[in-house]
Amino acid sequence: MQTPTDSNTPHADNSDWAALQISGADRLPFLQGQLTQDVERLRPAEALLAGWASPKGRLLCVAWLIDWQDSVWMILPNELADQVMKRLQMFVLRSAVTISKPADVSVNPVGSELLPTADIPDISLDKSDINYCFSNKLSAIISPKNISDMALLISATPTNSNASGNAACWQQRCIAAGIPQVYASTHEEFVPQMLNLDLLDAISFTKGCYVGQEIVARTQNLGRIKRRMYAFSANSQLQLQPGQAVYSGSETVGQIVDSVADGDRTTMLAVIRIPDLNNKLSVAEEGDNFLQRLTLPYEVPESI
Repeated sequence: MQTPTDSNTPHADNSDWAALQISGADRLPFLQGQLTQDVERLRPAEALLAGWASPKGRLLCVAWLIDWQDSVWMILPNELADQVMKRLQMFVLRSAVTISKPADVSVNPVGSELLPTADIPDISLDKSDINYCFSNKLSAIISPKNISDMALLISATPTNSNASGNAACWQQRCIAAGIPQVYASTHEEFVPQMLNLDLLDAISFTKGCYVGQEIVARTQNLGRIKRRMYAFSANSQLQLQPGQAVYSGSETVGQIVDSVADGDRTTMLAVIRIPDLNNKLSVAEEGDNFLQRLTLPYEVPESI
């Protein structure tokens, strides 16, 4: 399978995001046995959110899936891409599947005003009921539900995207939409339900077996979801790291999933023990800069 490009000049690998290409005749059944999502639902006009878990049910990554150029593409943080690619390749065995990270395909967040540079006509970002995807030969755009003015541009040609400026905007939009991410520091920290993947239609409970499925299904069926992801803000600029502790007094009751500082305010997603959700929470032990709860665009359970 050739990478969809008209040029042999690779892009600079300076994006926070990367695209893994899964091609070959067995790509769909292969991914069906790996990911939490029902890959048979994948359509060219709609992106799917999916998790990939370890046999212990702990998330190795969260990725967007798109059907583009006779391949399935996994869009995920660049810092995890090589690790995920190598581990996925271990499971190919005799399947007709090829997994690669094409050097000339870049992934960048773009604002709606920059979308014409993708040379894709009739772009609309008002399809708020689905995770919309639009593609032509050399570019694809993902516009997730509840994110109306930003998108991810996957391109085999150089773009004019202000990658550094748009990265923070994209991160803010994802936090506001309650869309989680797994990074190197939170690799294998969370089961999918902790990151609300069940509430985001990113887990299939009917498709059959996949890696970690037994743990994920048992967690769901026995109602043992004792930690959930919620959104918060702090009235100061904080440099928080994924995996950093959240405290109630001196006790650790949660972990940061993602965060972004904007001026004198920081917004974040954090996994919190549900019984401690209504306590005073801080990112510093015995801290007094308490977190304020934010509303997400979907309902998150507040009791076990």
